[in-house]
Amino acid sequence: MEAIASFFILFTTYFLGFMALVQLGIRPFRKLIIDPNTQRRIFISNHSKIIFWSLGLALITTFVAYWAFV
Repeated sequence: MEAIASFFILFTTYFLGFMALVQLGIRPFRKLIIDPNTQRRIFISNHSKIIFWSLGLALITTFVAYWAFV
């Protein structure tokens, strides 16, 4: 049980740290696009790209740290 808790704490710390670092490299944006035919409003953002990179880097470093030190 404490192995799962330590993994979760380590992963959370890495995820939040990488989230801050990735946002420095990939600036978050949100753009409104209006379709001229249907007048629908669509928001386009790159938040999924930021979360994807943060999650991937956090998982890789957590597994490496866990494998190396435990």
